[in-house]
Amino acid sequence: MRRRDRVRESKAWRAARKLSKGPPGCEARKARAKAFKEISAAYGFTSGDIQRFAQQCRDPCWIKDHLGVGTSEYNFNPGMARTHP
Repeated sequence: MRRRDRVRESKAWRAARKLSKGPPGCEARKARAKAFKEISAAYGFTSGDIQRFAQQCRDPCWIKDHLGVGTSEYNFNPGMARTHP
């Protein structure tokens, strides 16, 4: 969660949020999505980064013997990560 918070507190993230969403398939929407993707990569908040972090937490611990491979693997989309109040 701290990594996500660092991303969302960045000036680049706030600037990207202000970009126009536009209708599906338009250039403005593609530019906005690209900006979010680049910001996420810069802060180590990509799917691969999250997977590596999960493996680093799982592997040195006793719990690895009790988890299946799919349990700690998750198809994570950082752009879709939302918190609910």
